[in-house]
Amino acid sequence: MISEFRLSLVGITFASIYFSETPMKRMMKYKVADDPCSKQRSAFNMTWDLYNLNRYFRMWTERKPEQEGMFASGDKVFNAVLRKSIKVQQTSCLDSFKDFLPQDIMCYLEKITLKPSDYFERVYDSQGWSPSYRDELIRKYESLTGIEHSGT
Repeated sequence: MISEFRLSLVGITFASIYFSETPMKRMMKYKVADDPCSKQRSAFNMTWDLYNLNRYFRMWTERKPEQEGMFASGDKVFNAVLRKSIKVQQTSCLDSFKDFLPQDIMCYLEKITLKPSDYFERVYDSQGWSPSYRDELIRKYESLTGIEHSGT
């Protein structure tokens, strides 16, 4: 995520929970054993979940003090990721991850997310960051995950 994509607090939160020793049930909708069409639907659904998480998070962080907003969802994973991301934003640290990540991992994440370009060669904000680059990434990861590109 750091070298090939934009960094997203919501994405970091999702990955931190998912790759922890105690991931939430139904975080991953994609199943390796599924047929290509089901894999594509699952990837599409997960992509929209992350897009909407980022959208609601941005809406929350960019609102004016006199604005109010409401968000409602029955998706437990969606709500947990959004709430944890907001908590990190409010506290400016990853302490809300301490219930599922070891301290050394939290310190490493804080270090690399504070100044990612100091630790990784990144495409984001470089000459290579373009719509064609992102299209190439989509094709690359569809191929690696067994999702047939159908142009949808």
